[in-house]
Amino acid sequence: MSMLCNSFIHIYIFIENIARDWIACDKIRV
Repeated sequence: MSMLCNSFIHIYIFIENIARDWIACDKIRV
């Protein structure tokens, strides 16, 4: 259970970082 929670947190952080980079690229493009 603990390992599963940790992997979910890592996936969440990974997606959050991608979203932040995508938003930054979007702002630069506009």
